[in-house]
Amino acid sequence: MKNARYTAQWVKGSQCQIQRGKVIAEAAADSLPEFASQLCTNYAYNLGDGFSYQKFDSENEIKDSYGDELPDWFKQVTAYPVLVFTSNFGTEILCNPSASAIINQVRGEAYGDYDLTIKGI
Repeated sequence: MKNARYTAQWVKGSQCQIQRGKVIAEAAADSLPEFASQLCTNYAYNLGDGFSYQKFDSENEIKDSYGDELPDWFKQVTAYPVLVFTSNFGTEILCNPSASAIINQVRGEAYGDYDLTIKGI
């Protein structure tokens, strides 16, 4: 990981005897917006099938994606963009969030066998 102001690592936790301490994903950036973006990318693509992330910039994008079967969280949307974090532990949405709100959302998630460490904040 480069020498950046903000860093994060997801590692296999102590409950994983064989792979304990193995880095699963990491992020590093000098600005909060870039760091938040990298956390979302890792959440979506590097943590496995139990995790997904979507960003919708308008009501039409949600309707185009889901058709007539709008998700339950659609009723909670108050502003755009909407970020949707889904895991085995549930679905959380953020409406027009700041970089800090995104970071706090990712930090507060339950990761099962992974431990997340964020530094610089």
